[in-house]
Amino acid sequence: MTVDPVLLIVIPLVAAFLVPMVSLFSRKIASFIPLLALLAMGGLAGHLLLSTGDTAVTSTTGGFDPPWGISLVVTPLGALVSAMMIFVGIFVSLPSTAKVGKGYELWYNVFVMMTVTGGVGMVITGDLFNLFVFLEITAIGATVLAVLPRDGETKGLNWRGAASYAIISSVASFLILAAIALLYGATSTLNMAQMAQRAGDIPSFVAGTAFLLMFVGFGIEAEIFPLNGWAPDVYRGSRWGTASIFSGVVGKAGLIALLRIAFIILGPAIGGTFPADLLMWAGLATFIVGEAAAFTSKDLYRMLGFSSIGAYGLILAAFASGSEMAIQAGVLLMLGHMLAKPILFSMIDRAGAGKRGDVTLSDLEGLGRRSTMSGVLFVGAALAMLGMPPSPTFWGKVMLFSSAGTEGQWALAVIVAFGTLLEAGYMGRLIWKVMSPAKEERKVELPVLRLLPGLVALGLIMLIGIQPALLNDVLDRAAEEFMDRLNYIDWGGF
Repeated sequence: MTVDPVLLIVIPLVAAFLVPMVSLFSRKIASFIPLLALLAMGGLAGHLLLSTGDTAVTSTTGGFDPPWGISLVVTPLGALVSAMMIFVGIFVSLPSTAKVGKGYELWYNVFVMMTVTGGVGMVITGDLFNLFVFLEITAIGATVLAVLPRDGETKGLNWRGAASYAIISSVASFLILAAIALLYGATSTLNMAQMAQRAGDIPSFVAGTAFLLMFVGFGIEAEIFPLNGWAPDVYRGSRWGTASIFSGVVGKAGLIALLRIAFIILGPAIGGTFPADLLMWAGLATFIVGEAAAFTSKDLYRMLGFSSIGAYGLILAAFASGSEMAIQAGVLLMLGHMLAKPILFSMIDRAGAGKRGDVTLSDLEGLGRRSTMSGVLFVGAALAMLGMPPSPTFWGKVMLFSSAGTEGQWALAVIVAFGTLLEAGYMGRLIWKVMSPAKEERKVELPVLRLLPGLVALGLIMLIGIQPALLNDVLDRAAEEFMDRLNYIDWGGF
């Protein structure tokens, strides 16, 4: 029996309505509602991932066939990414749930849940206007998360980072809405599958203009260079959980939306290789700039933030390079990043616990000696990010290099190799500091509600690294989704 994907949206909306009502009577009980909603969403997403197989799971409002009913189209890739987004939300919410009553923890968890809901909606929607609505939910939730201070304090709100993101995301929303209006005027539909079917009716000038508007709009959300100037302030001033949400949910949702629109709708309408070429070179530039900035960063939050920017660029370049193997590599790179990065953010938060201001390399010194499990989690996640086996990132980079060699894309291979050397430089410094002797005897407390999701994430990294064949069906369907738009048109009911 296949569950209705609309429950992924309904459950958190009902939970968000219940929280303020229940909190009037008991904040403790209310604090569990967002976490329970995320756990329920995770179960549904896992069921959908197992149910997609060779096709997609669809749902329309009121039972009306598309385009009359607003549709959700859960492709195999959409189910996988949704499940990973929800996992990041659970990872972030677990420790906060235990600290209810302190600072903003209750509302922090509510907005984690809503940001994840918006991201999931962006990934599974089959309707362009609903994509815009989910983008707004994601942006509003992420703005609130960005402004909230670290460690449940009531001072030190991150106004600079939150204001930067709020302003630039508003610009992104306007540009995306303008592009949607252009495409609706040309095709008389907002259903993405039907719009893809009518791509030939879109004038090339309209398609090109809409593509550039979408590229800038979603490029802002996906932290693509040079549209990511807002990101360092958000990472530097936010909680570890907020940084994890931006890294694992907000940016990934923008990236999937940009790729899907570019390759399924606008690429065929424009014709030629311009859309793919622009995305690939933008991805490679983002990768190099992100890794170079991470290499020179002193604050660890900024370092890992720039590392995430670099990862976005590499994933975008992999998808845009166009081959089946490269797209599969992009999925593995995305999966590895979503599993490893919350661990790293969580561990640097523990290393700098109680410290105001930047968390630097010196704060990591001896972390593995002061807390054995913190050291294991940090080193394991850092090696996974770098691409050491066994990890999804290892297989992703191997497949990307193989694809670049097979397709004669030597610039891609050289830039990826150079960026990986930069990544090895700063990740190596982090690992060295973690494993070095401790200059102080202060132990690092690692709460069990951080340890458990960290161990689960590290376990999944190793499982996929050892048995990548577990994802063969999802990888094959992901490549089909972007290489043959007729699959998506068929999945969408046209």
